[in-house]
Amino acid sequence: MKMMKNKDFWGNMPTFDDLFTREPTEWFNRFSLNTLTMPAVNIRETEQGIELEMAVPGMKKDDFQIELKDDVLTVSCEVAAERESSDDHFTRREFNFQSFSRSMRLPGDTYKAEQIKATYENGLLQLHIPMREEARHRKSKMIAVS
Repeated sequence: MKMMKNKDFWGNMPTFDDLFTREPTEWFNRFSLNTLTMPAVNIRETEQGIELEMAVPGMKKDDFQIELKDDVLTVSCEVAAERESSDDHFTRREFNFQSFSRSMRLPGDTYKAEQIKATYENGLLQLHIPMREEARHRKSKMIAVS
C-alpha cells in the first residue's frame, strides 16, 4: 500500500519519510502549538550604559513584565487568547498560550536602576540601562593567557 503524501490534505502532518530524515527536536518545534519561542537577546555595552534588544512581534507593551531584583533583570511575557467561530454545522474553539522569561545578572553597583527605560515598538522591545558615572571610567585590565 502506497503512503499518501498529499500536503494539501495533510497540511503540516509528517510523512513516513520524515521519520528517518528529521531530527526529533525539529518535530517538536515544527508541530508545537506554541508559536512564540525563546526570543534572542542582543546586548551591547556603550559608554552610556547597556542596550538590550529582544524581537518579540505580535505582543502589546502591556503584555511584558520587567523586574529588577538583586541585580537580576527579568523580562517575561505571558499571553492567553481564545477564539471561537461557529456556523450551522459546527463550532470551533481555539486556545493559544504564549510565554517566555529571560533573566540576566547586571553588573552590581554599575548601573542607575531608577533610570532604566523600556520601549516596545514594531515588535522590538528595547531597554536602556544607564551606567553610573564612576563605572564609565573604570579601566579594563588585559589578562595574558599562559
